[in-house]
Amino acid sequence: MPVDYLIWSFTILLLIIGLLGSVVPMLPGTTFIMLGVHVIGTPAVYCYLFFWKHHSALEALKEQELADAEQVKIEGPKKYVKNKKVISDDGEPEHPRLDPDILLPGYMRRLTGD
Repeated sequence: MPVDYLIWSFTILLLIIGLLGSVVPMLPGTTFIMLGVHVIGTPAVYCYLFFWKHHSALEALKEQELADAEQVKIEGPKKYVKNKKVISDDGEPEHPRLDPDILLPGYMRRLTGD
């Protein structure tokens, strides 16, 4: 995976800078490591989790939530039309409900607020 190579390359670069900072006191090695870990590393981990690793599962859950919201809106009270029912197409296949507890690991459920 190219993302793994990028993460490991960045980690090795931070280790080298840290070692240089401990040998040459003029370079603040620990400061660079903390900046890299906290300022760059934490958002990079979240981006990896949300946009690469669990992207398809989150998109499917989002589509399901939007479809549920539209269904509630369609079945709700009508403003301009009285006593009309909406009939769904019979040719449209039924999709099984997606369960976030099965689809996503626990830490992703906590991050997304489910």
